[in-house]
Amino acid sequence: MSKEHTGQMRSGRDSRQTRVYEPINPLVKRGQAGKTATRTSPARQAPPVSSYRRQGANVNSPQKKKYPAAPQNRSVPARPSARAKKSKRRVTLALIIKMLAIKIGKNIKALFARKDKPQTSKRSEPVSLKTVIVASSCVVAVIGMLLAGYFLFQLEYVVVEGNTAYAAEQIVELSALTNGKHMLLCDLEGAKANIETNPYIQVMEIVREYPRTICVRVKERQEVAAISSQGYDVVVDEQGYVLSIGMGSDLSSLLRVTGMSQHGYQVNKPIGEASDIQVDSMRAIITNLKDYGLLDKMALLDLSNPLRVSMETREGIDIVLGQADGLGDKMKWIVAALPSIEISNDDGGVLDVSARSGAIYSPVQQEETLSNTNDDTLADENDTEPIEDDDTAKSG
Repeated sequence: MSKEHTGQMRSGRDSRQTRVYEPINPLVKRGQAGKTATRTSPARQAPPVSSYRRQGANVNSPQKKKYPAAPQNRSVPARPSARAKKSKRRVTLALIIKMLAIKIGKNIKALFARKDKPQTSKRSEPVSLKTVIVASSCVVAVIGMLLAGYFLFQLEYVVVEGNTAYAAEQIVELSALTNGKHMLLCDLEGAKANIETNPYIQVMEIVREYPRTICVRVKERQEVAAISSQGYDVVVDEQGYVLSIGMGSDLSSLLRVTGMSQHGYQVNKPIGEASDIQVDSMRAIITNLKDYGLLDKMALLDLSNPLRVSMETREGIDIVLGQADGLGDKMKWIVAALPSIEISNDDGGVLDVSARSGAIYSPVQQEETLSNTNDDTLADENDTEPIEDDDTAKSG
């Protein structure tokens, strides 16, 4: 090999060794790294050298390229903060809203564009005779069903149950229910209010019994007691419902109630809508008297003192109830004692059931005998005293 050729080769090696390469930047696009590097020889382009290669290594060595491992002290990327997440959600939401607005705008524009377009009239096809017949028959069938339903459910019968003193015709007339009216058009609440304008009739139930009947179940209120109030007689039932107010009528068959402090009674209204001890006592006593069959035997109920309630039988026997509590036991004692008292004593007496031990009866005759004996004894004493004075005067 000649010296010139050897010198050229050395100069070529020296020129290749003097090439300078910049380190690889990961942010630079592929293919642009070679553009920034300076070359002394444009004949051949050397491969890029990594910035992590050890210093002093021969670039032109034929050894395999060895890249060191990533440094261990690489920092871990921080997690996004709550504020960043929130801002990201806002941006996403704004984008969604914007897309929706654009889509809605396009739809509105398309709608107006369709309206602006002239509608081409399509030639209607002729309707067949079969279709006309089927449609007409359906309409006729529907109308027929409606008419049949209307006439089928017309009111024809009004049945009244539970009446004794009042005739069924009177109650039906009060209800204002008329035959021939459709069942669904009958006002049952209005009929109940119309019937109860008579205070002696209480409507328990009004029901429709299809296809043509309405059943009215009533309960008749019975006169039980007469309350004496400011010269008037207030007739009530066992629940204290005012049936009538009058004066001068014969009410001897009813229980006379005295001592009531309440005023302002109204017909067809219950007495004592607010809690009142006298009204509550009267209701409880009347109910127990009716349950034990003693109501017809009592003539008077005195409620002037709620702590010492008293009654009087039609035979003239006074009964002391005390407070209106424990009425069940007291009524049993009265039922057990009254028959023997009525047989043995014609002039009456006092039956006290206010004590918890039982009934105590005090005949009137014994009290009168004792009072007469005491009066005779006092009279005899008064008669003898002047005689003693006369004898003393004579001896003197």
